[in-house]
Amino acid sequence: MSYNVDEIEGDLVVGHDIAVGGDMVLRGKATFDHDVKIKGTVEANGIRGVNKGIFLSYEELLSHYPTPADGWLAGVVTRATGEETRIVGYVANEGQWVVQDDLTLNIDMDVDDFERLHSHLYVNATKLFSLELPTTLDAVRDMIAEMEPASVAANYQVPGMVLTFLGENGWETYRWKGDKVEEDWDDDTMWDNVDVTLQSTRLDNKIDLLAAGLKMSLSVSPSVIHKGSQTSIVLTGSMNTSNHVSIALFDGNTPLGTSSNNPYALTQTVTMTTNSKTYRAEGTINGMTLNAAIPLTARYPIYYGFAASKPTASTGLTKKNPTTTAAGTYAATVPAGTNGVHLYILVPDDIGRLTNFTMGGAPFVMNTYTNQTIGGITYTIYESGNTYNAGTALSVVAS
Repeated sequence: MSYNVDEIEGDLVVGHDIAVGGDMVLRGKATFDHDVKIKGTVEANGIRGVNKGIFLSYEELLSHYPTPADGWLAGVVTRATGEETRIVGYVANEGQWVVQDDLTLNIDMDVDDFERLHSHLYVNATKLFSLELPTTLDAVRDMIAEMEPASVAANYQVPGMVLTFLGENGWETYRWKGDKVEEDWDDDTMWDNVDVTLQSTRLDNKIDLLAAGLKMSLSVSPSVIHKGSQTSIVLTGSMNTSNHVSIALFDGNTPLGTSSNNPYALTQTVTMTTNSKTYRAEGTINGMTLNAAIPLTARYPIYYGFAASKPTASTGLTKKNPTTTAAGTYAATVPAGTNGVHLYILVPDDIGRLTNFTMGGAPFVMNTYTNQTIGGITYTIYESGNTYNAGTALSVVAS
């Protein structure tokens, strides 16, 4: 028996059904616009689902999933001492990771062992096995033990795993506290019945708050400061609710203060040597924690004014308010008794250079001197092509 073999080197568009009688190997990506039904076993190195796994810090979680979709789940290790590790559960709501105190677990195992856990700490067996009827713990344990190949089952049979499934009387949840599959897996005393029942009023309050658009906000004033100069700033954390809250403010991971005031304003004195830093706020209400973050930006100062020759210091020049851009209008008048002076604009290298100058809509000539050191800081100096005498008013637009 012979088969026809047709080779197509370009694109193929099919308007109706395709039936494949043998094996199919797809080496590129595939996109399905509609449902996919698989009657056999699915083998995959990784499946993306709502459970995003366990992370060793909140910052690591944010680095992987900074804007989570509603309903995503994740765990964060908040304490690891000896053989006990504490994990806090997070649920995504409106693009933020929200702490769920009722999902907090204390696991009797060292943090180093979490490398084996991957995403299987919380396992929804009803969904995993596509069960249409209520089941039991015994049945679920058997289904996991019989998974093929054995390495797949081993991924689920890890210390501290939590099983949830639909039972005869509703959802049931168990945590395995054993560590030897051959001895502890079928031992009922190695399975703790986890009570995840919430008081209905507390749950209703959470739902009502989230449905009403509860958010955590954080502001900083001023938002831009001069680099290297001691500056007083005000951080304000707030939640849009009249309910009792607790608001904590952080400089990165360093706690700054906690208050039940809403909004909570905290004054800090800072001296920045970098271009930016991040402040955080955590607001806790009804067992939920919402987060917010805001950057504080710093740049070296811009100077401008009149001088007879290219400045070597900022003395006698005007210091602009803190800004991240040199673009804008530079207006100044030559002082009385001063003649033959240039207009100078000094822009630090951490802000960027200017390329265009106009006055009254017409081009304004400025000479450029790069890599000039003023007070130990590298500047670009812009010098007017002409000189001016006392009383002359200039208004130069730079970009």
